Amino acid sequence: MKALLAVISGFFLTLLVFGAGALTTVFFVNAEPTPVRHLEMETSALWTNRAVKVNPATTGLQRSEPLELETRSKQDAGRLELDTVTTAGVSLPEVSEPQSSPNEAHIDWCFSRYRSYDPSDDSYKAYSGERRQCISPYSDVPDNTESYVEAAVYNAPASAGPYEYSEHVQSCFDRYRSYRPEDNSYQPYGGGPRLQCQ
Repeated sequence: MKALLAVISGFFLTLLVFGAGALTTVFFVNAEPTPVRHLEMETSALWTNRAVKVNPATTGLQRSEPLELETRSKQDAGRLELDTVTTAGVSLPEVSEPQSSPNEAHIDWCFSRYRSYDPSDDSYKAYSGERRQCISPYSDVPDNTESYVEAAVYNAPASAGPYEYSEHVQSCFDRYRSYRPEDNSYQPYGGGPRLQCQ
């Protein structure tokens, strides 16, 4: 008996769901469409195909009043005059000599190597986002920075010609950012003493 009751109630429940779906479909199919506004013969088009000159006198539009920003600045200018008695005793700050600008070879080298090079502050934007100073073989790097230096300095072989030396220097510059051609050394990434570039 319970099985028969379950089958009949399932049948009526399915019939109810089917009827609700059918009514929803009929409602959406027979619904009124959204009204579309059509221009009538008496109304002008919203946009013209050709440029039309508009007479500003016939439009009936009013200009808004200008802002009072200009009048305020003129009034403030009269009140904020320079007091020569007070300012005459103020000493001007010492102007230091401008730093020597990098030479042309240095600038050309940095421009060819870094697309984001800015010659005004002699720096470039690294991939990490920070700005770094450009160090080229032509730059005058002060040697007052503290670093680890090995006790024995190995020089380049005496037989190496200038072509081989410049090729070696360029190779080391390409591999190590901290390379110094004066002592043919670079600072390892993990720290420690400077190592010779091979």
